[in-house]
This record gives sequence, structure tokens and C-alpha cells, in this order.
Amino acid sequence: MKKKPKEIKIKKSIEETTPEVRRIQGDYEITYEDKQKEMQHFYVEIRGSLLKDATILSTYSTVDGAFQSLIRYTVLEDAEKFKRVHLKGATIHPDGTVKEFDSELQLPKTTVCDACKIIFNVACAVGCGVGIAVLCVLAGITTIVGGILCAAVAGAVCWFISEYGCNPGAEYACTQLGYC
Repeated sequence: MKKKPKEIKIKKSIEETTPEVRRIQGDYEITYEDKQKEMQHFYVEIRGSLLKDATILSTYSTVDGAFQSLIRYTVLEDAEKFKRVHLKGATIHPDGTVKEFDSELQLPKTTVCDACKIIFNVACAVGCGVGIAVLCVLAGITTIVGGILCAAVAGAVCWFISEYGCNPGAEYACTQLGYC
């Protein structure tokens, strides 16, 4: 059984942007409810624009090993209150299994509760194996209302999904996690 994260802090984050690519890498320190700590490393490379079309390559290293993902991200519609995107790709897990995904999502643009639901829906569409940083990138969120880090919400959402799956739905999960 996975442990529930209590706090997630970005220990190091480096971003490099050129006309061709945006690279984000760094380390998270996760403190669990039992006070144990774990460091996780992420590397994300984005080619193209998250405003239209992008290809995202990521490596997410945990105590279980490295997860690698390749994602094709396409904005289908960008309205005032939501963005509709198509995500297609695959994640290779440390044990060599591959999870493929092909989903269309509507992502609202608003509160902590909505941000939690967005992250939940993205995580259920692509899996938490893509990594916390990538979930935040795909959701288009870095900080949430009130300065809450997206990583903290994504970590809690991934814990919930590992315990209960995606069937309870975003509304229930985010209410149980205290974000709604």
C-alpha cells in the first residue's frame, strides 16, 4: 500500500528555454504522514507550445526506479472558462510494462477545487507514472490559488488513485483530499 504524502517541497528546479525546446528538471522531497521522506527527480522536455501542439518527453525517478513517458499534447479548443486537449502517448514503468493512453480532456480554468479535479482527470487519463511535474505541465498548472504548489495537489491525487482508483471520480476524490 502506498503511503499518503503530507507535504511535497520542490528542493531544486531548473528551467531552460530555447526557441526549440523548454526543459524543466529538479527534485521533490516528499514527506509522508508517517514522517518518512523520499526524494524524487524529474526531467521534462517540451518541444512545441502548450498553447497549441507539443511533444513532451519525461523521466521521473523514484525509489521504485525510472518512469519514462512520451506524450503528444494538442489543444483542440481554448475558450474563456476551459481548455479542451488531446493527450496521446505511453509511459514505460520501471518493471518494463508500458501503459498507453489516448484521451481527450476538458480542463476548467479556476479554483483549487477545479485544479484538483483537472489533475485527477489528467492523472486518470495518462497515469501517475508520467510524474508529478508532468501532470502539472499537462494540466497547465504550476501554482494554484493561494500559492498551493501543483506538486502537492498532484502528489495527493496520485496517492488517492493508487488507493481507490479513478472510479470514485474527481469530485469525490478532491472532496476527500480536502481541496473541495
